[in-house]
Amino acid sequence: MGPPNLNEKDLTVASLVNHDTMTWNSTKINKILPLYETTIKCFRLSKHGAQDCHIWLPTKSGICTAKTGYHVARALQNLPEEHNQAQVNWMADIWNGRFSPKLKVFLWKIIQKAIPIGENLLHKGLLENFLANPLQLKSIAVPPPTGICSGPIFPWVCWAIWTARNHLLFEDRGFSPDEAILKALLAAKEWQQAQQLETPNPRNGSHQTRVMHADTITCHTDGAWNPETKIAGAGWIFHNQADDRLDSGQGAEPFANSAIMAEAIAIRSALLQAIDKDYLKICIKSDAQDLVRALTSQEQVKEIYGLLFDIKTLASFFTAISFVFIPRSANFEADALAKLASRDLAPRLNKPGLTGLTAAVAVAGVCGCGSLRKREFAIKSCLYDWYSNS
Repeated sequence: MGPPNLNEKDLTVASLVNHDTMTWNSTKINKILPLYETTIKCFRLSKHGAQDCHIWLPTKSGICTAKTGYHVARALQNLPEEHNQAQVNWMADIWNGRFSPKLKVFLWKIIQKAIPIGENLLHKGLLENFLANPLQLKSIAVPPPTGICSGPIFPWVCWAIWTARNHLLFEDRGFSPDEAILKALLAAKEWQQAQQLETPNPRNGSHQTRVMHADTITCHTDGAWNPETKIAGAGWIFHNQADDRLDSGQGAEPFANSAIMAEAIAIRSALLQAIDKDYLKICIKSDAQDLVRALTSQEQVKEIYGLLFDIKTLASFFTAISFVFIPRSANFEADALAKLASRDLAPRLNKPGLTGLTAAVAVAGVCGCGSLRKREFAIKSCLYDWYSNS
């Protein structure tokens, strides 16, 4: 790419943006960074003023944690993983185990060799033997009549041995093997009985019974993404409570980086049309589970940061709004609209002799929101963008 020119050395990312339309300035990008034009345009700008923030690239959410920092540091140092680490399924063996959180942390410390046993015991090989046992005995079933039928017993035995050792060292109180085993069984049974008293609280948004207002509009949205052309198709359909079809819309946009970006574009476009139609009580149904989870639990997805901000901003205009995950089989109509829009845009962009102006109008023509006024506004925005770049 080479060094920048004198008049370009102080440029920033903001210099490549048309702030009136909140779109990329194609002319400047093509002049300054022509090799990266497609890559830059695949970054979606927020239309509603999302603030810049720091993004941690190694994670999907863009949020930095000590855990991800540790893994990145190990990768940079090219450190080989310990032999025993490969034998541990962290989720199945520890973090999803049916025993107390305190024991999960305890087993993690054992396997990471982070348990404080002293240098003398370390040199005698105590930690290596203690580490081998959880890996070899983790699947031992508990026979009757212990009364412990759910969850492993071995973590409790490890904890009983550890606490018995501490009592001996610090309080000069000894426990026999039988007493240590009995203590482990009692602790395991007491904890498991306490869990049975808790009533389950279903949290899966796709199966929750939602009480909706009588005039709530249901909107099915879907996105179709072509990884070769980088085109995102979007489709959405509005129904009333009687399941009568009220309206629909479809659109397509180039320079999309992923399927979840196409899904987010579909929801944003549907909300824009809903506002235009004065549908102020709405339930958005999508088959993009990750996107619905991000919207309902305030999670972040770094590649659609701007789109998520726009969706949440638009959501504030509604008196009642909800986002629900549905299976793909229940979303085939919106899917058909999205795929049709994506196929319709591809030949327009690839048409020989298509200039920047006519390409912009072609994009606006298939980015309609089912509203003639919005199509007209989109085309005018593209014309303004083209004239400002000329």
